[in-house]
Amino acid sequence: MQVRHEWRYGQRIHYYTCGEQASTTRGQPCRWIAAPEIETAISTLLLQTVTSTTIQRALAVQDKISRRLDQAEALRRHALQALRHGAELKRCRFLNCDPDHRLVADALEADWNDALRRLDALQQEHEASTSSRPGAAR
Repeated sequence: MQVRHEWRYGQRIHYYTCGEQASTTRGQPCRWIAAPEIETAISTLLLQTVTSTTIQRALAVQDKISRRLDQAEALRRHALQALRHGAELKRCRFLNCDPDHRLVADALEADWNDALRRLDALQQEHEASTSSRPGAAR
């Protein structure tokens, strides 16, 4: 549907028209309806649908979602802190390892690298979710 405007009897009249047939066969529009009729129907439907109760319910749902997002973010921050602490412990174990014990040092280094990979993955996930959250300026 497209909006069309015409001047009739000194007044600007607008209406909605289907341009499908006109665009393919250069004929007249297949259907049209006066805009005031559509706008009156939409206005009536909108006023029937949007009441103070529905607005309050929508705001309550939005608050609930916001609280859940805050809880999820707090859990991610806690998990990040735990992974940082674990990676730091593994780093200390690796650095305090006797270099003569190559097999032990290799295993400790592999554990430390694994902890760093998991920490990096969670940090990227946290940053992506924080930046995609509406109204989040963190």
